[in-house]
Amino acid sequence: IPEWQKIYKLHPVVGAKILGKISSFNGGQENLCGIILHHHENWDGSGFPKGLKEKEIPVGARILRVADALIRKIDPPPNGEGKSLKDALFDLLQGSKRLFDPKAISELIGIEETIKVWLNLIEEESEQKAKKGWLSLEEGANETIKEVTYS
Repeated sequence: IPEWQKIYKLHPVVGAKILGKISSFNGGQENLCGIILHHHENWDGSGFPKGLKEKEIPVGARILRVADALIRKIDPPPNGEGKSLKDALFDLLQGSKRLFDPKAISELIGIEETIKVWLNLIEEESEQKAKKGWLSLEEGANETIKEVTYS
């Protein structure tokens, strides 16, 4: 295994340990620390850090796994382009029962129109902020995400 993969596979453990220092995030697998710790577990048991499968994986971690995968597919990587929402959802559907909880995928597909609205809102507001010179396009996107998420 390349060194970068070893380090990458540690991030759920490190994240859970950091958040574990905050008492309100502790207490069982369904708490925030448990969700962070298990968000790279795969439905078929091939994930990490513990190789949990199916219903052994906390529900919150299953949902975060799907949301994280969707964002990774539609957000352009440094040397490429992201996929359309339709193509990203199709890819996730293909991974259902192997990587992802089938129910979580079904629920995500069920809110496709809501996701489109949210993504368009972020893009439009980010562009407006960048045009006004407030922020770079990336900073505008990050700021808009914060506003949408926390309001």
